[in-house]
Amino acid sequence: DEISTISSKNFTINAKGGDDVITTNGGDDYIDAGSGNDIISSGSGDDILIGGKGNDTLNGGNGNDTYIFERGFGNDTIINYNPDFYTDTVEFKGINKDELTFKQIDSNLVISFKDSNIKDSLTIKDFYKLDYKQRAVNAISLIKFNNEILNLKDINDLALKSISNDGDKISVVT
Repeated sequence: DEISTISSKNFTINAKGGDDVITTNGGDDYIDAGSGNDIISSGSGDDILIGGKGNDTLNGGNGNDTYIFERGFGNDTIINYNPDFYTDTVEFKGINKDELTFKQIDSNLVISFKDSNIKDSLTIKDFYKLDYKQRAVNAISLIKFNNEILNLKDINDLALKSISNDGDKISVVT
């Protein structure tokens, strides 16, 4: 299905199943794509994006966006271009920090489960890529768990710990 809005009003979209392409313009939107391999692009506004089961691509646009990820959601990718440095957040529902690994792969931050039987992952595309002013405009500001919140420094520290164990090169974003 293809769902598009052209208004800057606030929308609630529950797409259920199928491979969806969902595009919103402005406003503070709640978008739950349901199951399927979905593409969500929201415009400006403080949006909540939920890919659901399947391998999804989530793009929050400008605003203080929240990306929600749960066990069983598949391999999702967040494209988070944030040149105005809004507070964008990834929220892991029902998942503790200690269950996950944080790793830099190229310019991406890849978060996956330590348990190799759980194949889900979340990739934040170009998390470590810097703009011409040497700013991390694609980074996520906060990662929330059941009872813990990580800021950008905490996220870098976890990725550094992972890298120091396997000898790869890492970049640090601030």
